[in-house]
Amino acid sequence: MSYDPSGNLARGLLLKEQRRYAEAEEYIKGALSTEPNNALAFHALAACQFHQEKLNQAIDSISQAIALEPNESDHRALKSFILVGAEKENEARNEAREAVSLDPNSAYAHCAVAQASMAMEKWPETEEAARMALSIDPENVFAGNALAHALRLQNKMAQNRAHVDDMLARDPEDAYTHATAGWAALQSSDTRRAEDHFREALRLDPNMDGAREGLLHSFKARSVFYRAYLKYCFWMQRLSEKTRWAVIIGLMLFVRFVRPLFTGAAAPIGIAIGALYFLFVLWVHVAQGVGNFILLTDRFARYALKFRERVEAVFVGAPVVLGIISLAAGFALSSHIWTILGSAMIGAAFPFAYTFTNESRAGALLFGGAGLLAILAGGLEIFATLRPDAIDPGLVNSVTTFAIVGVVGTTWLCNVRALNQPM
Repeated sequence: MSYDPSGNLARGLLLKEQRRYAEAEEYIKGALSTEPNNALAFHALAACQFHQEKLNQAIDSISQAIALEPNESDHRALKSFILVGAEKENEARNEAREAVSLDPNSAYAHCAVAQASMAMEKWPETEEAARMALSIDPENVFAGNALAHALRLQNKMAQNRAHVDDMLARDPEDAYTHATAGWAALQSSDTRRAEDHFREALRLDPNMDGAREGLLHSFKARSVFYRAYLKYCFWMQRLSEKTRWAVIIGLMLFVRFVRPLFTGAAAPIGIAIGALYFLFVLWVHVAQGVGNFILLTDRFARYALKFRERVEAVFVGAPVVLGIISLAAGFALSSHIWTILGSAMIGAAFPFAYTFTNESRAGALLFGGAGLLAILAGGLEIFATLRPDAIDPGLVNSVTTFAIVGVVGTTWLCNVRALNQPM
């Protein structure tokens, strides 16, 4: 490709505005080959790389722009957005605050603070930054949606509804605003209104993953059990990370110390408490797969699922449903084989829940291996039950022990970002 030194940057900026980022990147690099100290070019290059998810390159490019113009607020703000994408939230917030200090009247800088605060789940800070941005630029769509998000996650639903209605009145053709309205409706359990907004968002922008995900949740929320699960998720989402852990550990200690108090005639109460806690803890991991399995049975809703989500439905949702049936049959018939089969299917579902829609290759391999090990352990246990003299009991016990460790370990390792990156 040949370049005209006098027109490369202008051409690159035009292509960037047209969202043709790969082509724009080439022209901007051509401009920098003849003007290596052009801060505007480095800023535009970083933006193009950011939109192509070349995050490390984007950080290097915007750092070059900052080195050339250290007092330019927009450079710092863009770097903050890029750092959020790279999951470096603390650095992002520092850059955003620096951007605001350099230009307190920049709506873009305040939007950067809002974005970093959202990534850190600091909802009051997000609200404050978004309101500052809107006071400078009332038409700023990003700030408007950030404010709606912050209001929803602080459970300020009346303010959220009024704000979103105002945004839709100003621009009824904005896909992001419809998606924001959809999530608010879903949190309020108004699934029909949520579906309408998510459908409209996808009509305006067919590639919006957030709207597609919301529409799937809306379909699943037709079930009263899934609605209850969503309420729990929305409630936990409003809590800080430390508070979430406090809730989880508190519930665990509560069950640990309260359940033994129920003995004798009251023993069934203790068993019920343990079962409810077990369901509470484990349902979080398989809810998506079970929900997708439910959607597979709907001749219309199934088309909203991607291929990998359909695979997840088969390997997670179906085993949970069939496993529960198998366990019930095992208890009813006093059949050890049916009990083992049900336990193996349900056990395998947990690591498989983090296998097929996991963008982390290492995580997918690790969890997939744990799922296969659970199936192997179940198969060996059934074989040992049918042919006890044909297999070494020590081998069966060892494989079963490792399988249990794998299943239990999944519930902890799924919290490691490097191993669990949902698509």
